[in-house]
Amino acid sequence: KMACLLGPLMGLGTTLAGCTGMQLTSCALSSLCSFACAAAGKAVGGNGTKATQVSRTARVSYLGLFLVTTIVAGIFRDVAPEQLSKLEFIGEYLQCPPDRNSPNCMARAFVLRMCFAHAAFHFVLALACIGADDLENPRSAFHTGAWGVKTMVWGLAHVSTLFMPSAFFLDFGWLALTCGVLFLMVQIVLFIDWVFAWNESWIDKDGTNNVTGPWHLALGGVSLVGFTTALTLSGFMYVWFGHSTGDLGADCGMYIFFITMNLLMFLFLTGMSFKATEWMPSTGLMPSAMISLFMTFKLIAGLYAQNQCNVLSQGASVYKGPPQLVSAISIFIAVVLAAYNSVWISGSMEATANREKAVLPTLKLTAATDTAPATVELGAATAEPKPGGGDERQYPLLSDVQVDVANSQEDAAAQKAREEVLDKMEGPIGYNIAAFHASFLMGMCYVAMQLTNWNEDFEKDHIDNSTGSMWIKVVDSWMLAAAFGWSMIAPKVLSGRDFA
Repeated sequence: KMACLLGPLMGLGTTLAGCTGMQLTSCALSSLCSFACAAAGKAVGGNGTKATQVSRTARVSYLGLFLVTTIVAGIFRDVAPEQLSKLEFIGEYLQCPPDRNSPNCMARAFVLRMCFAHAAFHFVLALACIGADDLENPRSAFHTGAWGVKTMVWGLAHVSTLFMPSAFFLDFGWLALTCGVLFLMVQIVLFIDWVFAWNESWIDKDGTNNVTGPWHLALGGVSLVGFTTALTLSGFMYVWFGHSTGDLGADCGMYIFFITMNLLMFLFLTGMSFKATEWMPSTGLMPSAMISLFMTFKLIAGLYAQNQCNVLSQGASVYKGPPQLVSAISIFIAVVLAAYNSVWISGSMEATANREKAVLPTLKLTAATDTAPATVELGAATAEPKPGGGDERQYPLLSDVQVDVANSQEDAAAQKAREEVLDKMEGPIGYNIAAFHASFLMGMCYVAMQLTNWNEDFEKDHIDNSTGSMWIKVVDSWMLAAAFGWSMIAPKVLSGRDFA
């Protein structure tokens, strides 16, 4: 009898604890978010203007939310749906429709729930901030402020998806697939921009003509490692994906063609990069080495997704590592590029910050003539002239202490004016806010596709394994090659445009 009485009470206690925990988590996140954002601002904002600090803090904070959703979706994908489905008040929503049910349907729907909540969060912010790329625009506050409210909305959005039917999210998976493919294009642009920026940064440290400088030598070392790794992996791919492991007598000719084509493409792009230095100094050996390595990895990820000619997935004696290693690396690269998109401040933003620093008021007293007063440079207030001229030697009644007091007052005024400039929330943010949120939306959809076998059924320990996944990644490597080639040709072909 006691068990009969305690059973329902324990179930009710579990339900209440679950609801209370969800609410407390959202409240705690929203309460702590302001402190976290402030700490992030101090860590990444540097000593720039308040506008610069606020913009950087916002980007890093959005990256943090992105990481939390990615970790929750990845870790709890196979555990959370089964446990949550035991709760009566949400169990019916987590179940898949009978005609679409499969062993891992709830796990796939759970990932898509987290993806939908995060994507919807960025979609609303993107719509709210279209055209609001200046801090003087009040709508920019949707991007840079109200972190307590936004974090609570973000948390409640994720919780609310648990009360929506799984069928909706299984249908949403096809839209997420489209956005995931679009993110691959964004990823290409971000990666090419990153390698060029890296190359330019190290060249500038030595100077363009100082080819024997330490940073030039470092670029040479990175290039050597990149090319050696790409060539070595290309050789291994002939072994890994050049022999039949599936149906007896399966033809692996197509996969051998992909490997050979990838090898020829990155060797051709490397040769082109040497020629392109004549009109585009920022290119060279290091960018082409990094592109070659990334192309090779994308092809490995694509060929690993098929089982017909795949020694890595079929031969346990050859590879004994985690079955999801390649997919994990793909997700890691997506997160790194999302971080680059979040933290990197565009050249226009840095230029704006530098211009603001350059005009900060500093007080410099000049030697005055008998008729001209001491002046304050850069827009500070003009000092009052002393009776009889500007030379303090004409004032025998003024003590050194009085002169020091006057100077300290003038220094305080200059410091106050400087702080006013630093505290101004005005000027361009330096990037397109709507595009920023759209890139995070697509990035989350890409992560969801990696975790759900590109919206297809999967086995718990063997995901991202299908013909569709293979073709997406193979074509993605070709697009990377084409985009890098165009980035080198464009300044020559479109000579009338500024590509700086």
